[in-house]
Amino acid sequence: MHTSRVPGNAARKGIDMAGRAARITTYHSPRPADLRRR
Repeated sequence: MHTSRVPGNAARKGIDMAGRAARITTYHSPRPADLRRR
């Protein structure tokens, strides 16, 4: 990793947000939520 000004950092942030959204969607799903919470 170079400087924090690298454009790849922004892309990485976007992927992070997408990953969080995917996790939230999975948690909101009825069955996977029960399995993952337990």
